[in-house]
Amino acid sequence: MGFRLPPIVTVPYPRRPMTTSADELTTSPAEALPAKTEPVSDAAVHEPVAAAEPTTASHAGTPLDDAAAERRRLEAELAAIERKREELSRALIVNAHPELADPIRVLTGRLYAVARVEERMREPLSKAEVRKVESLGKKRESLVLKRAELDAKRLELEAELAQLDHELALLGEERTKSFDRERNDALEQLVVTLAQLGPAFDQAGVDPVRLVEGLDARMADIKATAESLASRTN
Repeated sequence: MGFRLPPIVTVPYPRRPMTTSADELTTSPAEALPAKTEPVSDAAVHEPVAAAEPTTASHAGTPLDDAAAERRRLEAELAAIERKREELSRALIVNAHPELADPIRVLTGRLYAVARVEERMREPLSKAEVRKVESLGKKRESLVLKRAELDAKRLELEAELAQLDHELALLGEERTKSFDRERNDALEQLVVTLAQLGPAFDQAGVDPVRLVEGLDARMADIKATAESLASRTN
């Protein structure tokens, strides 16, 4: 038998509109290439296709499940493409206005400070706080037992219990208040910085919300903090 060429494996290439946008101009050649396919060996080409074996309902997914999984995959790819498009769009604007690089960096740092405080607020109690809670809890239990045994010291022990309960309650309140103060301070710094850098963005004719990722999600907090600052100033 003579030499036979393996069949050419073709990869569908996505259709693209004839018009070329600024985002497409920034796409690298590696991103424009179709997905890499595994090479097909000669054995795989000439090997006869085996008949599909029936699968049980416990191992094979239904067509509805397959369609749902494919939809989720396509939605994830679409979201990634949208994020890449936003990044390239911002990169084009920054390239056209290099004078905005420092303002963008400062605003990004302020946003990070706010996000960092919020992240710390969501963190569980530290090891020292857990030890303190456990210590106070054990001491409270001991005092409860002593109160039952020593009626003569009932009033004194109840005063100590009230103090311990108050400390336990303050642990959560003081922690929350401290983080609230830090978050408000960080938001105020963000508002002040945004006001100081606003003329630079206005002169360039660019909205900083489009350039600084995450700024649009903070606009409600920014407006509320700005109003609070204005009321305190007046």
